[in-house]
Amino acid sequence: MKRLFPLLLLLLLLFAAPAAEAADDEPHEHVFGEWYIVTDATCTEAGEERRDCAACDAVETREIPMQDHTYGDWYTVADATCTALGEERRDCENCDAAETREIPMKDHAFGEWKTVTEPECLRAGLAQRVCESCGETETKPLPMRAHSFVTDPAVAPTCTTEGRTEGAHCEYCGAVLWPGPTTLKPLGHFLDEHGDCKICGEHIKDLCPYCGKDHDGQLFGGFVAWLHSILLRLRQLFQR
Repeated sequence: MKRLFPLLLLLLLLFAAPAAEAADDEPHEHVFGEWYIVTDATCTEAGEERRDCAACDAVETREIPMQDHTYGDWYTVADATCTALGEERRDCENCDAAETREIPMKDHAFGEWKTVTEPECLRAGLAQRVCESCGETETKPLPMRAHSFVTDPAVAPTCTTEGRTEGAHCEYCGAVLWPGPTTLKPLGHFLDEHGDCKICGEHIKDLCPYCGKDHDGQLFGGFVAWLHSILLRLRQLFQR
């Protein structure tokens, strides 16, 4: 009997295995359990969930979406200036990921306006200011200055010099107010019987002592002057 028992057990296994395989191959509805995590999701890789069939070896898997990065606070990497952008950065606490953003450029720190070229009556001036941080310069025109006219008093002509009427000129650039003063010709001398100028009183020339006239420039003036000198002597002789 002891010899027959192993033989019977072997026969039983041989007949039971095909029957089990046939049962597994028969269609049936899977009875899946709860989902459980196989691999946790991170901020760099997706995770995985799985559930197993209670009736067979069938399994189902699904992806767990990657997590968002857990960023820290923004910190300054490069300060902004008036000539270059700055940069801020923040790092993920769980991986090496980082985000950056620009810091807008600063405005220039200009000083006071200073005059480079003074404005004139016929030309605009120029002012400049300089950035105290980078040396950048900015310029602007200064409006032209208006003429400032002053009166030029009239000057009366004399016997020998010219005169002029009243006028005006700009005290900055010298421009003359249109139409300008009129030039007056010299008056010339007006002689009395002694050869003195009636206007300036200056003794201009000796006149003929006989007739009291000026024979210069007259036709035969020299002869007349000689004749009058003889007549004057004769008069003086007879008056004695």
